[in-house]
Amino acid sequence: MAEKDNKPHVKRSKAEPTFLDSPIKSKTEIASTMGMILKKLLDVHDLAKSTKINTDSMQLELTGIRADINTINNKISEAEQRMSDLEEARIKSNKDLLFFHTSKASMKKNIADLEDRNRRGNLWIFGLPEGSEIKEDSRNQCVSFFESWLPMVTGLQFDSKFESERAHRVPTSNSNMDLRPNSDQ
Repeated sequence: MAEKDNKPHVKRSKAEPTFLDSPIKSKTEIASTMGMILKKLLDVHDLAKSTKINTDSMQLELTGIRADINTINNKISEAEQRMSDLEEARIKSNKDLLFFHTSKASMKKNIADLEDRNRRGNLWIFGLPEGSEIKEDSRNQCVSFFESWLPMVTGLQFDSKFESERAHRVPTSNSNMDLRPNSDQ
């Protein structure tokens, strides 16, 4: 009978020599080979250790970069919000400015009208027929009436003659109340 081998049969390729297949025979050679193997293992261990350290430091750097990116994103969001608020404020300011310019023009017109009316010594005379202020003889009659009537009513004597600079038509209930009275020189 064939002698039984107690070794497990493992199929190996011929390209992979094992320690037992190596031509090393002496204890010195075995010790030397074991030392080289141990040195290689230590080198691999050191490499793994440095890789772990590098990985840890890279992880720390990535964490820092993520924090920086989050900070930048927050600042960008704040800046966008401020820009949006400023745009809304600018739109409101433009509307307000347009309103104020319109109001200013209307107020200037009213002020000019009030100043013009304030500069005049206005007298309101009711009952004169429409158009009588244009006729020269009617105008002269009005002036002579005031030259005699006003000193009598007030008791004052006037050094200068009365003069009619302009006459305005006062709107009646039949006319359009939105229109301003006409003025003739």
